[in-house]
Amino acid sequence: MSTSQPSAVRRRTRTWVVFSVIVAIGLLMAAAPPVIERIAGRSIGALMNESQGNSTFSRYDSAAELPEDVAPSWLPREARDIRVVGAGPSSGVRGVRIDAAVTSTSIPSTCVPATSRTIPWDGGGSWPDLGSATTYTCDPSWTLAVTGDRWYLWS
Repeated sequence: MSTSQPSAVRRRTRTWVVFSVIVAIGLLMAAAPPVIERIAGRSIGALMNESQGNSTFSRYDSAAELPEDVAPSWLPREARDIRVVGAGPSSGVRGVRIDAAVTSTSIPSTCVPATSRTIPWDGGGSWPDLGSATTYTCDPSWTLAVTGDRWYLWS
């Protein structure tokens, strides 16, 4: 009887170790998304889209840093904290969305109040509810929504 007792103790110990490892892995998986989002500054969905080639993400401190072909020429030069999400090579769609902090209250002359609403391309990440934002149609292919000191553009 003394030989079976240590083996039963070992089995119980092994069971508790396996259970503890499974619980620890579960806790790590539950804690990882908020930590990753805080470090990357983007949601897990946005990071997954980018890793799969469905979207691209760029951040610029000022409009002067933007490549010419990314944003419309009428974006104010004082724009700052600019985030650009574009359709990636694997997405099969064309689209770009931009949000920027803009201190100017003057809307570009190429923009007119929108007569209908369009929906921005969703490349992952979050945007505020733009339902109450003032929306403009600019150029033939850009839509601009203004909320406070942030401009949201999509094409």
